[in-house]
Amino acid sequence: MCLESSDFSPLPIDELKKYIPALLELIDRKSVSIDELKERLVPVFCGITMAAPFIQADRYLFRVVEWEEKPVHLRQLWCPPPEKLVTLGRANRQSQPMFYCSSSPAAAFLEVGAQPGKHYAVSIWKTRTRFPVNTAGYIEEVYTQSRTCKDIPDWVTTKESKWCNERNRLVVRFMREQFTKRVLPGQEHLYRMSIAIAEKQCEQDLFEGLMYPSIAAAARADNLAIKPSCAESRLEFIKAEYAVVEAIAEDKISLEVIDIANALSDAGTIRWLGGAPKWTIREDGQQLIFSVENRQWVARDISGKTVEPEMGPRAAILAFPEQHHDDSSSGSLSRDP
Repeated sequence: MCLESSDFSPLPIDELKKYIPALLELIDRKSVSIDELKERLVPVFCGITMAAPFIQADRYLFRVVEWEEKPVHLRQLWCPPPEKLVTLGRANRQSQPMFYCSSSPAAAFLEVGAQPGKHYAVSIWKTRTRFPVNTAGYIEEVYTQSRTCKDIPDWVTTKESKWCNERNRLVVRFMREQFTKRVLPGQEHLYRMSIAIAEKQCEQDLFEGLMYPSIAAAARADNLAIKPSCAESRLEFIKAEYAVVEAIAEDKISLEVIDIANALSDAGTIRWLGGAPKWTIREDGQQLIFSVENRQWVARDISGKTVEPEMGPRAAILAFPEQHHDDSSSGSLSRDP
């Protein structure tokens, strides 16, 4: 899907090149509101064509939340309630939460600034049906400047003139800079421009959220900011893991998984298993055959007898796949885990 913005006459390209830097100077002025920035964005978006892919059904999404104590209820894995959201976020105002998630578990950890020694809950969700999202910051240089140049979505590299023109590239580059900016605690006012962009991109009911490349993961994954109403209806809880980060390297994250949950009670209580299942080969030549049954791993020996796992902490390593797009032209995200 593509959308063209033409409500007003586009600025001449030379004027647009001057207009965007002047607009950026307003970010440091705390007196300038998000609504005022949205009004000033109208000339920026006028006359551009944007990709608006669908997130396909049966896709897995990952969300990470820092918790010193193991969470007990699903709401602790969800976006915070409006009354507790007191700071601005990448795509949300105060008291207006969005469901942030990533197409890769490793990217989800990097996006929250995970640190060794800290505890996190990672939840895995599956899309029930497909839904449309708008995009921000997808341009070839995002990939060619990283190590994912061979993994560029088709709708980024299309050679149609309406996509590959100077105006489009100028505006997409501007959006990319806002959605990849590092913002330190206490400087949340710098999010006002990305919030204004997100609201402009998603203000139509047509879109259920915004997708943008994860620069924390060197564009090897996608981030999503999904409207909570969409997340409630379109996402299905699959699994949660509680883990402590042991080490973070350039391409992988080492964890100790403390506990796993594959189900919830009717009231939303997380049913932790009391540890992470693991199987140990105790005899030379022993073989185990694994399958997934009722969302859980089951191991059997060669005679078909079920082998029960031991429960306890388990080491795990999260790494990025060689490619993270299956069929970007149809809006699909990550490979199934």
